[in-house]
Amino acid sequence: MRRWLLPVTWLLFFTAFAACLVFWGGIARVPAFGEQVERAAARHAFLTATYMGVGKHVVPLLGEERAAQWARGQLASHWDEIASAPPGLLVERIIVAMPVWLRAAHHGAPLLLLLGLVLHLFRPRPVKIIGGRR
Repeated sequence: MRRWLLPVTWLLFFTAFAACLVFWGGIARVPAFGEQVERAAARHAFLTATYMGVGKHVVPLLGEERAAQWARGQLASHWDEIASAPPGLLVERIIVAMPVWLRAAHHGAPLLLLLGLVLHLFRPRPVKIIGGRR
């Protein structure tokens, strides 16, 4: 089982990271709303600002309009409540309104990165014997 732990951890990290990049990059591309969220994230939420900064460069590869529609669709039931929030609470309201899987990816990606690095450092290595024939 331990042999599969490191690849599964990296796979989960890249999946969670990619989902967050597409979501926050899509939010950044929503007209007349993305800039406001971006300013609020830069002041209040380092992790969200990082996702938005990198996601803005990833989203054009996937289609800006599609990513913005998908991100807004994830928040559809809470959209009016989020749009009327004061700028200081904007990012927090978005995170609370996210689906559970996306919220887990948002908070879990840095933890999975840390776990992957620790598992990589302490992975089992073959013992090299001096003078061995193998």
